[in-house]
Amino acid sequence: MKIWRHCLFLLVFTALAACGGGDDSLDGLGTFEPPDNQSPDGEDNQAPDNPADVNTIVVAVEATEAMLAPTLAQRVIDFLLPAKAYAEVEAGGRVLADITVEQVNYRGEPISNGIITTGDYDVFYDSVERNYSIRFNGSIPSRLDLVIFAELDNDVILRRALPNTNVGIRVNIVTEHVVNRFFSEELFDSQADLDELINCVESDSDCQTQAQIHLTNWLSLNDSVLIYELEFTDSDDKADALAKLQANPLLEDYISRFMQASIEPKLPPLAGDTSSPVINNRVGKYNTVMLSLGLNQGRPESSSGNRTTVFSNRISKVKETLLGDIPSYTLPSVTLAGGGFSIFPDTLVELIPWQRHSMTQTGASRFTLNNGPLESEITCSSAQLSSNNEISCIGGTFPYLSSVGLYDSPRSRIQTITQAKGVAPNGWNTNPFFQQYYTVKGDNNSGFPSESLASAYLSNGRIYSLTPEDFSERLAVLEQVYTAGWVFSTKETEDSTANEDDGFELDTLNLENYGVIHFGQAFADEPLIAVQAGLSYWRFSDNEVDATAGPENNLQTFQLQRSADLTTSGILNSPTAADSYLLDQLSNAISAEAADVYEGRISLTDNNGDVWEGNSDPLGNILALVRDSELSGQSIAIAVKSSSQPNLSNATYRITGNSFGLSSEATWLDNHNFSHLDFDAQGNAQLTLESRRISQQPGSSLLSDPAVVQFPVQPIATPAVAGKGIPNHLELSFSDPSGGEIPLNLEGFAASNDNLLILIMRYGEQLGLLFGYKEQNLTADSD
Repeated sequence: MKIWRHCLFLLVFTALAACGGGDDSLDGLGTFEPPDNQSPDGEDNQAPDNPADVNTIVVAVEATEAMLAPTLAQRVIDFLLPAKAYAEVEAGGRVLADITVEQVNYRGEPISNGIITTGDYDVFYDSVERNYSIRFNGSIPSRLDLVIFAELDNDVILRRALPNTNVGIRVNIVTEHVVNRFFSEELFDSQADLDELINCVESDSDCQTQAQIHLTNWLSLNDSVLIYELEFTDSDDKADALAKLQANPLLEDYISRFMQASIEPKLPPLAGDTSSPVINNRVGKYNTVMLSLGLNQGRPESSSGNRTTVFSNRISKVKETLLGDIPSYTLPSVTLAGGGFSIFPDTLVELIPWQRHSMTQTGASRFTLNNGPLESEITCSSAQLSSNNEISCIGGTFPYLSSVGLYDSPRSRIQTITQAKGVAPNGWNTNPFFQQYYTVKGDNNSGFPSESLASAYLSNGRIYSLTPEDFSERLAVLEQVYTAGWVFSTKETEDSTANEDDGFELDTLNLENYGVIHFGQAFADEPLIAVQAGLSYWRFSDNEVDATAGPENNLQTFQLQRSADLTTSGILNSPTAADSYLLDQLSNAISAEAADVYEGRISLTDNNGDVWEGNSDPLGNILALVRDSELSGQSIAIAVKSSSQPNLSNATYRITGNSFGLSSEATWLDNHNFSHLDFDAQGNAQLTLESRRISQQPGSSLLSDPAVVQFPVQPIATPAVAGKGIPNHLELSFSDPSGGEIPLNLEGFAASNDNLLILIMRYGEQLGLLFGYKEQNLTADSD
């Protein structure tokens, strides 16, 4: 059977120069237009062009051959009457259909005598372009409950939300799946729930703004979900295709979180007639660190004898580029810019160059260590090519801020090219994923607030070898990639070269004490893989840092490892080793010729020359650093100023983060972004744990498909008290959430007036780093 090769928006690299940044990253906008594509076998597979008429939408309907097959009843009629010519799949998968626009109820069913009738628009078919044009008599209506219905000859119906602008769109099984998920009991218990998102009984502008924000996010979901790489065969009918979509947990997570973001109220950029303080107080540029772990399938389309497993990590780096003989620098950063209009969201732009380290397993006990990536392999988490094939490192999205403190950032496709000037360029293609940035700054500037952003995520994608020079064709799948990462950003301290008193000063940290969480991974000949997590205590004095096992000398460091004979250690623990560092300040200048500016970047260097490099928030309340060491591998550290005992009563924390497991039976990577901690009035904590897991058997080079792990028990821990001599230290011990006898321990520190928990997770043979985001109650007028 012929595979439906365009794969519902299959990505190829003829349009790479336009992907990953710029217009293709406008994930939060309802006017998002997917980039053009063409499948490897030359079939036309792109969205229709935008129409010139502002009142017209152009629609292409796509289906497999099985979706067009006549029903049994139709076959009986055909036997008795002259045969009916059912529509066939045209080039590019486009088919004929009966197109209507319907108002639907909260279950997605057409409403009789709704607000729109067939007299409000005309439908035309272009037999050359194989597209339909829906031309409205007036302006295109703008409502959340308007849906395009495409009915095939065999009564199969495919749907999609009606765009509110003149765009070219596609309707297929993926958009049908999204519509089916949205108008369901998952979101709406009654018609009133849906009406609340659409109708404004009040006349105030905030109500109208919220309705428009809901619609904008809903339309963006319809667009961005098509960018997933999905394959269906000609024999997949509607039920088969829907089952495949439902069995993809990462796709389902993306849809679920995007749907929830679409119905939640957002904080408007304007508070009345003025700019919203809650937005203004958070916009700006943030210094950033990033660490991620990867568990990937190398050569997944090869025979089992050639397949490999790739263990990898990525760490943020400063990228140096020569402009003539003058070095220029790309510093890892995240920038938030306010929208400034009533419904226009903020802009979030990442520039995060990173470097990858890896270990490849080619057989049951055959491992190859990558001793360090080439300089040309340093690229970005989202990038595009400039005219001279340099990586520009820019990727952006348009997030809204919710009252709980989360910037919803649904990521579009992210593409990068490494070794662009070499003979073997690689294309990194990351599927959409729903990333949320938490604004650690709360609604009160007293205490120990931190102007920071925290995020943890899971994404998947592929690495392809490309044709040299023009990157126009995919040659082979090199890796199926699963990446679980952490991003932590602290706001830059404003610097003015005209005023020497401005900018960050190291004296901000002098005589301060910090509780520190560190987490990392190392590859070596022996042990092959080691994961380390622990707690430390840093005392700053002038330009020196004394690192110890805490005031009472009882902080611990934990390690998991797999040896060359594939045996594992279980979690080993030992008192955190003492160390000392020299503290220095790093410039934010982006060129060797520019004057130094100090806006929060710092470094800590130990006696062996290993360097923690990262940043401090303006008040020195949270430090975030990474270390890339030949001796100890790649690590991230978050240091929290020692403050007061946390007050966790009646607080709810959304948990994000990742963990890595090593046992004799398996290696696994878990993402925990659907978990949460709930504290009662007495401070007792209830843990709800979920995981998205990718796993591998040590003797095999085959990865599992992603799986959802739901734990049946929600264990309770007694109140956390200040311990180990550090006031904002906390430790929670839970019974086994799987119902067994293995305890789960969370230990770490509360930061920024308890808005953020930074926790080491220990569970069986599994170590992780988790962030806890306190659900805030922000308003447009919040600090």
